[in-house]
Amino acid sequence: ELGGAGGDKVRSRHVVGHTASMVTCLSFDADSEALLSGDRDEKIRVTTLSAPHRLKGLLMGHTAYVSALCAAGGKAMTAAGDGTVRLWNVKTAREIQKWDVESTASSVALGKVDAAYAIDASDEFYVCSEAEGG
Repeated sequence: ELGGAGGDKVRSRHVVGHTASMVTCLSFDADSEALLSGDRDEKIRVTTLSAPHRLKGLLMGHTAYVSALCAAGGKAMTAAGDGTVRLWNVKTAREIQKWDVESTASSVALGKVDAAYAIDASDEFYVCSEAEGG
């Protein structure tokens, strides 16, 4: 248990699969009830908040560590040390789109109307939509 605000106890749970690698990012998608976690092994694990020990899927395609992750509306956006940002369907674990941003993005966010935003390590700002793959 962990100490919460006001001294309340918060129950901790182990997330599946992160035994040999360090977790680098975490996101929860309320729409799909998915808990996504990325780590240094290039994979994004999909579980649920109620059962994080049960693997529901893997988002695989990056060739270097996962540097950023955001999930919303049944989609996930990930960035990695391979210089790519990827958009995924969380339920099917399939890649929807890939963008080459030439460096490691430090953060990603999903916007409304299927717009995706990524800020890379060299302080460049990319605004991408599903129709603008790269």
